[in-house]
Amino acid sequence: DRFGMDTFETSIRGLFEGQGVLKEEESDGDNNDEGITRDRVTRAIIPLRGAIFVLAHSAAGGQLVRYLLDQQKDAPLLSRIRCITFTDSTHSIQWLKRHPHISTLIQSSKALYVRSANRMRDDDWENASPGDECPKDHFWSHRFGDIKTVWAGTTEHSLSNWTAHKLIWDHFDEIRGQTNEYFAERNGRANNIDSIDEKEDTDVMMTVECLNDGNSQDNEKRISKERVHIGTKPFII
Repeated sequence: DRFGMDTFETSIRGLFEGQGVLKEEESDGDNNDEGITRDRVTRAIIPLRGAIFVLAHSAAGGQLVRYLLDQQKDAPLLSRIRCITFTDSTHSIQWLKRHPHISTLIQSSKALYVRSANRMRDDDWENASPGDECPKDHFWSHRFGDIKTVWAGTTEHSLSNWTAHKLIWDHFDEIRGQTNEYFAERNGRANNIDSIDEKEDTDVMMTVECLNDGNSQDNEKRISKERVHIGTKPFII
């Protein structure tokens, strides 16, 4: 969906990628369709340094991967991503044949795919608990590669973030701990010099697409906004 991708790109640039120019149209006071276009300088809402841990749900997972494809290898967002959790994501590693630096990231131990069960196609799903590993057939591996894939603990697509929230945050905490250990060791090799540049702050980027099903009102209240507090930076997306 082109409009969805445009919205995604604008949002990510506004949140994470620094200064830009946004064109705004203002009315000239008369009742006609012509207005005055002005350029407004924008700045990133989230500080331009520190690690980013990503939770990407549904179509937002595909939009994230497509967005990263348009970036250079050392682009601001890609270079800051330390961990990605996909929930029922629509991406495919087949898009990444010429982009091994992205393909490697989303199939590494830093990436996790959480999927809801399909009542018709998945065998024995009712006996699976959130976090249990999913069997992967040839089709699944062809599309998503070697990414660790686990059950969300629900058959409801729009509830996968909620039912799997503990294992999602446990995954973030595990990778965050590994990142902190790396920087602590690097600091030690630098003769214990205490430098703010050697310590990573942590931000969490949540990209969520909610489906409008019959029971979506309560579901959206649960998952559309999450209060995030990791390290010293709480914010809502």
